[in-house]
Amino acid sequence: MGTFFYGTMFDAVPMPDDILAYVKTIASVKLRRNKCFMLSWRYAGAEEQGMTSVWLQPAIPLQFSFDASAPTNLDPAVLHRLSEAAFSTNGLVLDLPARSLPEATRAGDTGTLQDATRADDTGTLPDA
Repeated sequence: MGTFFYGTMFDAVPMPDDILAYVKTIASVKLRRNKCFMLSWRYAGAEEQGMTSVWLQPAIPLQFSFDASAPTNLDPAVLHRLSEAAFSTNGLVLDLPARSLPEATRAGDTGTLQDATRADDTGTLPDA
């Protein structure tokens, strides 16, 4: 389980290493080209948690912390779909597995990388 830090946010955003690797790659490529985009996330089975969105742009520092020491192999087709989703009206929307939530707020554990990285035409990464 990795962690995404945005700007000076006090709360880190936990997410599976494999999903975090896609976010890191997309953010690196887009922001290096001075292309901003919206990144949003919500947790499967935790509707009461709502959705959080951040505007990613080059002047705001990002940090990606991975638990795994080996790099994740990225599927080029998935990477392309997610990159295109980043420029959709909704931006890149992640449905993170509930296991990413702190133990006290978990409502279920239904998300998987396969489901989370399958972007549809709305730019959303649907849950199972």
